[in-house]
Amino acid sequence: MVVYYSYQRVERALCAVFEIPSSRRSKLRARIKHMQKLGLKAADRPADGRAEYEQDGIDQWLVALALMDNRADPVLAVRTIKANWRRAKGESLPRKELAEIVRMARETPYDNERGIFLLLQGVSLPAEPEPLLTVGSVCPVRDINRGGKREDMQNWKLLFSPQPRGFTLIPLSYLLHTLDAALAAPKETLP
Repeated sequence: MVVYYSYQRVERALCAVFEIPSSRRSKLRARIKHMQKLGLKAADRPADGRAEYEQDGIDQWLVALALMDNRADPVLAVRTIKANWRRAKGESLPRKELAEIVRMARETPYDNERGIFLLLQGVSLPAEPEPLLTVGSVCPVRDINRGGKREDMQNWKLLFSPQPRGFTLIPLSYLLHTLDAALAAPKETLP
């Protein structure tokens, strides 16, 4: 069953996730409008005409805002999400869909020792006409203590390799759990 949320609830939940006070909510609203203009809509329009937002679109906004919060250009953030969210039929890239990483991060409990981190590297494929961020994920406890998958261990090797590489780790499990709690919270408790 697909759950829909009003724009006001989504905006308040995102403010809670990124600790944006009410006085600065207009900055978040401007970022959302810019993402929408770039093609990251997140809304469905039912018969009554009011926009309602589903979880998949809200998750895309969350990841885009997390990228922008880590100094990614909004155009690059949206382009990266659109290119990596779902693999087109017959395509081999992205290796791991961003939607799948988000699903795994949501299902992974988050505490001081566990959680899935979104790994982003500022390198694009040579065949790409426009730059993209390379997307992967790491889970410290699973990958290091339990052997992990080969691809995940390669991500950890990337992090600790001696060559200088631009990368960012985003605590995706934490952000998603915070978002889910904020979306479920009574209206009065949100900022």
